[in-house]
Amino acid sequence: MAGEIITISSTVGVDSLVYAKLVKDDASGVSYGDVKKLEGAVKVKTSKKVASEIMWSDNKKSEIAESDGEVEVEVEIEVRGLSLSAKADIEGYPEVTDGVLDEKREGDKPYLAIGYRFLKANSKYRYVWLLKGKLSQEEEEAETKKDKPNFQTTKLKGSFIERDFDDRPKFTADADEPTFTKAIGDNWFKKVYEKPVTPPTGK
Repeated sequence: MAGEIITISSTVGVDSLVYAKLVKDDASGVSYGDVKKLEGAVKVKTSKKVASEIMWSDNKKSEIAESDGEVEVEVEIEVRGLSLSAKADIEGYPEVTDGVLDEKREGDKPYLAIGYRFLKANSKYRYVWLLKGKLSQEEEEAETKKDKPNFQTTKLKGSFIERDFDDRPKFTADADEPTFTKAIGDNWFKKVYEKPVTPPTGK
């Protein structure tokens, strides 16, 4: 409703981290595989990269131009731990056999969509799907056990871009928005969210 004041609460947590492989993305359509869980979300950080130039005139900044090209979102994810099977799936390695991961990639690293939600101080949620990108575990670290336990987590990094099919990079839903419905939240992680298509009205 126009003029309505929406109270937005701050985020205080993150959970429900999931991913799905991008199976098809071309002019004819887009499709994904099954949604799979990444257990133990600790932190999710995204930063959007936008190319911009500042125009100077009369000895001052007078105009800002931003690129209309692809949107790139850099992602950093921290989880409690990552199973070898999940690592193989995300990074395109052969399936784990006899408990052993063979890190010889066969083919390209797959494109993924990732979903998660932020818990807010008012106990509501903000929901996110990043639609096309690649992730990798770039660092692995451990240290000796001491008198005081020091938990060591797993960090994933990657970049996400727009889909070829519709130039969309991301969907975000927020339970504080007046048009948000319970069904959106209930179904958010069952499959990668897609905007409902409104059929054309007949003449």
